[in-house]
Amino acid sequence: ALEAVAREDLEDSEESQDLIAAALAERRAAALPPVVAAVRPKAVARLGLVGSAPQMAPLALMALAQGMKVAWADPDEARRAASLQWIAARQEAELKAGRLAAAQRDADQARLSALADPAALTGCDLLIHDAAGDVLSRLVRAMPAAPQLVAGGAEGAMGLSLAPSARLAELSLPAGAAPPQVAVAVQFLRRLGLVPVLEGKMPVLGRRSMAAGRAALARLLAMGVPRRVLAAALDGFGQALPDLPDPAEPAPMRSMAEEEVLRRWLGAMANEGLWLLDARVALRPSDIDLVLVAGFGFPRWRGGPMHHAARRGLMVLRRDLRAWAEDDAALWTPQPLIDRMIAEGRRLADLQG
Repeated sequence: ALEAVAREDLEDSEESQDLIAAALAERRAAALPPVVAAVRPKAVARLGLVGSAPQMAPLALMALAQGMKVAWADPDEARRAASLQWIAARQEAELKAGRLAAAQRDADQARLSALADPAALTGCDLLIHDAAGDVLSRLVRAMPAAPQLVAGGAEGAMGLSLAPSARLAELSLPAGAAPPQVAVAVQFLRRLGLVPVLEGKMPVLGRRSMAAGRAALARLLAMGVPRRVLAAALDGFGQALPDLPDPAEPAPMRSMAEEEVLRRWLGAMANEGLWLLDARVALRPSDIDLVLVAGFGFPRWRGGPMHHAARRGLMVLRRDLRAWAEDDAALWTPQPLIDRMIAEGRRLADLQG
């Protein structure tokens, strides 16, 4: 009986509820749309990369580790050489750590080819590029049937953004995206060990949400809240304080409770998340939390900013945002979606789908 009561107490704790929210976010993101889940895509055996986006090298390394052939085209010779050196250095580090055998390293390197002309890429099962204009039109002509992902995203195209943790990838889908191509991209990302999160328009959930939180902290610093107070508040929450530039015009020192620092920080991210939901960039609130937890280092045992907003309630969030908007209207003015949801009697949980 004592153990049963102790278990109930733990299950009712905030940490337990936050961890449950993180687990449910993963489960929701893993459930693909029925038209995509019904497709049995062909496995990617040859990956084509074009350009010099920062995520190209990690993707190439992960694909090689899974036995794929990788053809990487970049017209800039110096960039090509630097990219190959980066991959070789990572392989050597894995070799020294005992996580990679010399024979496997040699086999991986044999499956990697570097090309100067993107038009020479043929026979790829999937193409990831940051190309545009004439280069892009030539790629489309060379491989009209291969699914194509734009690194960083682009309007009207499937976009890909690899999170800093290299454990999650944001996959944005344009309206009417072909289910077979989506299925190929999802299977490819999962094979690399990445958690794919489907989004609309552009793959920017993590970047936009983290930028809002960073902007809130920078504003508090400019208002005179000591940097040590900001650092202590986030450290107690389980998050490191990001690098913040010194204010151009330092304000007099201002006292602020660590709890308020956290609420302003989380509120700014939740407010940005509501904009992303309203614009149909985010498909559900828990996707935002998942991207931040698995991709950007947000503490898993804290659930995520959207989970926190849901627990406090939209009316409380709106009240806080209205008060904080006096300090920075652009940052903390409540998103119109909050007013509409309150007027309709809806909660954030209603947007989970």
